[in-house]
Amino acid sequence: MSDDLKQTMKDEMKRWRTRLDEFRVKANLGKLEAKEKLDEFEDAYERAVNRLREWKDRGGIEWDATTSALEAGWEKLRSTYHEVKRTGKVG
Repeated sequence: MSDDLKQTMKDEMKRWRTRLDEFRVKANLGKLEAKEKLDEFEDAYERAVNRLREWKDRGGIEWDATTSALEAGWEKLRSTYHEVKRTGKVG
């Protein structure tokens, strides 16, 4: 895996971690009505992180399968994030 791609993925995961942390704080302050969505978001984030680790461990082998799995994980993360924003009145 190229260093640029690794850095891009690390940067993207940092952005998602920040969003997750913001939701967690708001949920703990009682500002997020749909706290169960926060759990879904956390789960989606953890799955994306695990897929990234697996990909890194394989050294880029099985590129197409891994890329598809990562894209699915990112999409779940994005959709869950937007659902939390929509239902939790976060923003």
